[in-house]
Amino acid sequence: FTSYVLISPFGWVVGGAANGLGSL
Repeated sequence: FTSYVLISPFGWVVGGAANGLGSL
């Protein structure tokens, strides 16, 4: 899954959203 995120622009969006929600 990590490799998918690293190579996928969509993965970056999902990861960024998840990180944003986690920081709330």
